[in-house]
Amino acid sequence: MEDDVKQLFEAMCDCWNVQMAWVSDKSRANDRPTMRKLLWMVGKKKFPHIPYSMLANLTGATDHAGVIKGIRSGYNWLNVQDEKFLKYYEPVKSYFEEL
Repeated sequence: MEDDVKQLFEAMCDCWNVQMAWVSDKSRANDRPTMRKLLWMVGKKKFPHIPYSMLANLTGATDHAGVIKGIRSGYNWLNVQDEKFLKYYEPVKSYFEEL
């Protein structure tokens, strides 16, 4: 399951023209947190039984609580159609629709 999620995350990163290692950097610059939220949202949606801690490890996050909070806030940004969030959602929205 971990390899499948990793492949999914790498495919999504390709949509943004970035590397997985770049998104996994702990920096908050260049909208990395937004991308991580989207990765976690799709990862949990496509693989509902994956542990939050595994999603965290794949993206350089330190703990599962940040992943849970990130997923929750990601759906909030999606619901309010936040322009900055949608900038990164649009290239990967097909991953949400496949499910």
